[in-house]
Amino acid sequence: MNPQHTRLVIPALRSTCLVIACLLSLPAIGAPADGQNAASPATQIDTLTNQADQLFEEKNYTAALALYQQVLAAKRAAGERLDETTATALGDVGRTLFKLARYTEAEAHLRQALATAEQALGSDHPDAATHLTNLALFLRDVGRPAEAEPLLRRALAIGEATPGTSPATIGLRLNNLAGLLRAAGRYAEAEEIYRRALAIAEQESGGDSPQVALRLNNLALLLQETGRYGEAETAFSRALKILEASRGADHGDTATMRNNLAGLLRRIGRYADAEKHYRDALAIDEKIYRADHPEIGTDCNNLALVLKETGQLAEAEALARRALAIGERTRGADHPSVAIRASNLAGILRAAGRNADAEALYRRALAIDEKYYAPDHPAIASDLNNLALLLAADRPDEALALYRRAWRLGLSAGTPELLWKLNGNLSRFYAQRAPDVAIFFGKHAVNTLQRLRANLKASSREGYQKAFLGTADSVYHELAELLIEQGRLAEAREVLKHLKEDEYRDFIRGQIGPDAPVSRLPYSRAEQSWAEQEEALAAESLRLADEHRARQAQSVAGNDASATAPQPELVDLAARREQLGQGFEAWFAGVVEQLPTDAQRLAADERRQQDAALAQARRQIADLGGQAALLEYLLVGNRVHIMLTTAQQSVVRRVTIDGRDIGKQLIEFRVALSTQALDPRPAAQALYRDLIGPVAADLEAGQIDHLLLSLEGALRYIPFAALHDGEHYLVERYALSLHTAAVSGTRAKHSGVPSRLAAFGSTRAHAGFPALPNVQQEIDLLRKSGKLSAEVYLDDQFTAERLRQSLKQSYPLLHIASHFRFVAGNESDSFLLLGDGNRLPLMTLRQGDYSFAGVDLLALSACETALHGGRTADGREVEGFAVLAQNKGAQNVLATLWEVADLTTPEVMRAFYLARAGGKSKAAALREAQQGLLSGKLKPTPVYTTGIRGGSGVRAIAATNSFTADPRSPFSHPYYWAPFILFGDAS
Repeated sequence: MNPQHTRLVIPALRSTCLVIACLLSLPAIGAPADGQNAASPATQIDTLTNQADQLFEEKNYTAALALYQQVLAAKRAAGERLDETTATALGDVGRTLFKLARYTEAEAHLRQALATAEQALGSDHPDAATHLTNLALFLRDVGRPAEAEPLLRRALAIGEATPGTSPATIGLRLNNLAGLLRAAGRYAEAEEIYRRALAIAEQESGGDSPQVALRLNNLALLLQETGRYGEAETAFSRALKILEASRGADHGDTATMRNNLAGLLRRIGRYADAEKHYRDALAIDEKIYRADHPEIGTDCNNLALVLKETGQLAEAEALARRALAIGERTRGADHPSVAIRASNLAGILRAAGRNADAEALYRRALAIDEKYYAPDHPAIASDLNNLALLLAADRPDEALALYRRAWRLGLSAGTPELLWKLNGNLSRFYAQRAPDVAIFFGKHAVNTLQRLRANLKASSREGYQKAFLGTADSVYHELAELLIEQGRLAEAREVLKHLKEDEYRDFIRGQIGPDAPVSRLPYSRAEQSWAEQEEALAAESLRLADEHRARQAQSVAGNDASATAPQPELVDLAARREQLGQGFEAWFAGVVEQLPTDAQRLAADERRQQDAALAQARRQIADLGGQAALLEYLLVGNRVHIMLTTAQQSVVRRVTIDGRDIGKQLIEFRVALSTQALDPRPAAQALYRDLIGPVAADLEAGQIDHLLLSLEGALRYIPFAALHDGEHYLVERYALSLHTAAVSGTRAKHSGVPSRLAAFGSTRAHAGFPALPNVQQEIDLLRKSGKLSAEVYLDDQFTAERLRQSLKQSYPLLHIASHFRFVAGNESDSFLLLGDGNRLPLMTLRQGDYSFAGVDLLALSACETALHGGRTADGREVEGFAVLAQNKGAQNVLATLWEVADLTTPEVMRAFYLARAGGKSKAAALREAQQGLLSGKLKPTPVYTTGIRGGSGVRAIAATNSFTADPRSPFSHPYYWAPFILFGDAS
């Protein structure tokens, strides 16, 4: 989903959540039988109420409102002004007006309902609590959570204090409170309350009732929002299974749950799975409802969005138009939900290049939202942003006016999710027009994201960045590119360092520690004063917005004629807001006109600071010893920027990849490396030209022998050792290691070459994992090398407790030869397979008593320790575990990029440790071991029938030699030697 469409999806998903809440919580009420005789007024009122309830449940809100209003009029005519049933009638009218987006009228009716119930029954009566809840949910849904929370807590307290209150009622009120806290971003509190509500439902029904499914659904939505996708999918799947068993596979509730599960799958990029569930939901609902039912509209809207993501634009357009038409018929042409669908359709048309049609729809959405929302509502800012993004290329003056208005509204609303996108778009707008201004807004975007991520860290939002903030990475990349192009290399390196740190937070679910702040990018001297002015304007804007909302609430609560008359306080507030608007315009004009001048005036001072920072980086490279070079890569579109730092110089080389997709090249290279039958050298040479060629002359001139690589994105999925210059692989010219910029603090280095080793291994097959017979040989070779003092723990001796105890004994060398399954973005499903068959989850390894302090090298000669994830994976998981181990004390980590050959791995490991014992650095020792297989110096003995560590079966040795190689070096294919990668400086 493009950034400008993020707001458009969330309400659609929320509506499906509300649908299932309604379906599962309201009792079924039947209509009177045909032919019923004329009844008393009370009976007629009951009949009208039942009919209105049925229409409401069918989402025919206009017809339902007419009947509810008749019921209310009849009760008032009968003189029942203080009766609780009158309060109920007022509430029915209020909730229906809300559905029709007539918010002012809805609030007035809901407040009258509460006042009537309290006057008739007392403020602590259980029925009064119901009206408290209705008003609170209204306030929550119109964006006034601060007013709603005390009402929900009061309703809950009344229920808990009233004898005989059913557990189901308590559970429902807990659920409502949790929903409010979730909407306010207070996720830890919300989760605790959701789980209480779920426990009550499970206790009441035995765990398999529709009510349990509803509670699971709401909990799953929270887990989804906090990025805990594995847990969310489990909860959604359980809820779906319950509904299929209790309601039936073709029930409307089941369709709604499929919609919600599909929303999660779409969010994490599993589009094929999402599409299937969306199509199933649509097929179910089309059997149940009329063709223009709101549920059909929701289904069409959601399916259209996932089809847009997969490029199926023609079908996506047809479904989006159908969804829009259904919304217009059922909600009215000017309802806010219609604005959402109009914007969604506009996004599809924009993707198809039909900008004129898209513009008309974006403008329609804006007009609707301006009619229904307050002038500073985020929905309006989102509409303005969508429209500006569409117009930016061809009508820049119009686009800039829209951006400026949207930016001001975003500040007034205080919504960081919107602000980082607006600042990012402004940065792109000015990139070619005024680079200094573009850099300033780019830093604003990054720092807004940093503040947002700091809040997420406090809420333990696992993986949230990967989904909700996944598109934010482009802001970092584009800002870094701008800084590089302006010669501000030290600042560019700082941007990339921030991105690495954020990726690591994503990997460990944000749980770095209570005292670990999320850093912000510093502003230059020229930028600082403008940033401070903007912060002051933003603070004042938020204060006035809060004051305005409070005044409005007081006015509505008054519910009399004077409330509509101009009030001095509101007049004064409007004048101050107008003055603030003028301040915003003056600030914006000043940034555009004055900042470039300020930057030029202070350029010499800024250059001295840049030079000092780069000199510090060169000293760090010199401290590694030897002739090392740091290569930092930045990929932006079809452009590659390579920042080269040696002890003597800091330079940038650039290359534009014309007519080729580097992402496709990376995939082709990985495919060629995955089997010995394919020759990887053509792909390896093409990548060499783009990734090493631009700096090859610099490396040769500097007599470099060790490359320290800082990679990003999908570059982390390829072994640079296997790049080929036409004559040699890169490993034949350089030792290589991967720089882990997100590692914090320092680790004590060992003097000399450590020889004490703790070796753990698993040789036997376990559920889902084949045997690794050559692990025994691998461990034996290490133990008998004569260079190592080894303690060995195989199979049943390899337990979690034994590993923990060995770590406490501070073995400098820790070698683990077993399956390590890493699932990208899912810490719960990532684990190390222990020798006794148990699994040690990554979460336990991170949180438990597993300190790597004193470990000079952690070697994982397993298969999937750095295996890449699915379609949306960007490589951050490749180095995530290495950074985790280093932050827990390890000096370096040796891992693998793919499933390694069980036959050759023992020889590689033995050669590595022997070279290391001979005094070589870790990087040089790994290079020597890899060259051993490449040259034929290392020739593994076929002791066992061999297989792939972590593969689904075993293969004979002859089958692995299908690559045409020199018989003197049968394992020269990079498949055998290239997957081993070393993390850390490895000096």
